[in-house]
Amino acid sequence: MSQAPTTPTAAPATAVFRFEVAPKATQPDPHGAQRLTQANDLLPETPITQVHTRQIYLIQAAITPEQANHIANELLCDPVYQDLSEGISAVTENVALVEVHFQPGVMDPAAMSTTDAIIEMMPELSASDVAVRTGTRYELSYNAEAPSDE
Repeated sequence: MSQAPTTPTAAPATAVFRFEVAPKATQPDPHGAQRLTQANDLLPETPITQVHTRQIYLIQAAITPEQANHIANELLCDPVYQDLSEGISAVTENVALVEVHFQPGVMDPAAMSTTDAIIEMMPELSASDVAVRTGTRYELSYNAEAPSDE
């Protein structure tokens, strides 16, 4: 009896995975509190009542979604005090978003160390196989009865 020929397993196509890491609702958000203080100092009449932050990781690599989730759960998030979500999380009513990313060519230390850690976790990848960018998402909650821009 002859065996059926085996086909080599194709490497996954390069994809971009987005993960957001935020403090759990029961945990303080010191970065958000700092930004709220700054907003109140700069604009005392501001209708902003709360600021919540999320750290954003954009990972581009030839990995499977399962591998990407493994990286996110093992490397990006501490499940004791942080929540992890994949993709773009939903926005509630009376919340404005501001997302800040490093411009291309500007040094991003968090992205560099994340890239190094991914390569260490997955030795089959090299530095040319992985690209990481980071950013911060600010969720600005505001008073619904705030005065208009006029």
